[in-house]
Amino acid sequence: MTNRSTALDVLQFPEYRSFIVARFFYIMAMRMVTTVIGWRIYELTHNPFAIGLLGLSEFLPAFSLALYAGHAIDISDKRAMLLKTTVSYLLCVVALVILSVKSIVESFSVTHIQWLIYFVIFCTGIIRAFAGPALNAIIAQIVPREKLPGAVTLNSSAWLLASVLGHGTGGFLIAHTGYVNIFLIIAAYVCIALFAIYRITSKPILLGSSDKKTWESSREGLNFVFKTKEVLG
Repeated sequence: MTNRSTALDVLQFPEYRSFIVARFFYIMAMRMVTTVIGWRIYELTHNPFAIGLLGLSEFLPAFSLALYAGHAIDISDKRAMLLKTTVSYLLCVVALVILSVKSIVESFSVTHIQWLIYFVIFCTGIIRAFAGPALNAIIAQIVPREKLPGAVTLNSSAWLLASVLGHGTGGFLIAHTGYVNIFLIIAAYVCIALFAIYRITSKPILLGSSDKKTWESSREGLNFVFKTKEVLG
């Protein structure tokens, strides 16, 4: 009788277990921030358009830096990149905690608080441009090639579960506690992700990646996108 291989087999690798914990709590924190900040902006402004600006403030830097981020990740230690982006995201969450403290809120006008939140979310957009690809790229360096399909499957499942729970938990906490407490909980999740990433060892930079120029790497990415589009019709 032969043993059947499953996606859960990759959990036998300690570094992948650390990765999946980091992935889950990082995405959960991000989704909670999206839900909570969206409601807070509406509560401050009572203007649906302000929520649209919130989404735009995160989308623009993430979209604009996408190609450069891919090049930067190619020539970098992906574990080091994840540590930097996670620490940066934690600082953004701390900024949201500060902007939720009653004495701080009362020191500024609603407009000032609104634009300060937009600035913080703009920064998270920059971080996400690098964090997302780095999280996906490091998988191939922590599991054997033959286990990669299972690792990718489990990674996608963790992303989906964390996304659903993150939005749901954010909404639940909005109804039952204050913003300071919510952002402190989110900060704790980011700290868990940071600790899990720290447990992963440094990974070598792929040979040849550091010799590519930024535009050459970006052009390869564009060519891949266009070829994929042609194949898909």
